[in-house]
Amino acid sequence: MPIRSYSGSRNTRHAGIFFLVAAFALLPSACGDDSTEPEDDPTITGTWTITSFQAMGTDFIAQGLGVTVTIAGSETSGTIQFSFQNDLAMTFCEEEQTTSCIDGPNPFQATASQITLDPGDPEDELTLNYAITGGGDTMTWTGIIDGIPATIVLSRQ
Repeated sequence: MPIRSYSGSRNTRHAGIFFLVAAFALLPSACGDDSTEPEDDPTITGTWTITSFQAMGTDFIAQGLGVTVTIAGSETSGTIQFSFQNDLAMTFCEEEQTTSCIDGPNPFQATASQITLDPGDPEDELTLNYAITGGGDTMTWTGIIDGIPATIVLSRQ
């Protein structure tokens, strides 16, 4: 069952929000880390590639979708941007009617274990749980997006 897409800019924004929330979840875990080695960087800021996006029993990345997430700012707030490639079902790029698009930058807020995309927006706000592992090279977002449980795994570029 594919992810529903909705007409209009709000649908594209919801899809972008989902990915943004996942991206924002990475930001708060870097607080308090004294590591100075680049391979041990638990901060959420930076550029990430989504390596797995599991929802409704489907891994959308394995189906060919490519997503790059850029998180800028501090560990507690900033902006997040999603770049979608090969969106063959136009789930995220429907408004542009193309298979590649960019959503953002959009605001986020984060704690040590949660990231909130579009904070304060009653229609678009999304909060996801996150954890950074693998010496700071892997981030995992979990949560409910538009009523659907999802798990997103990101790798630091």
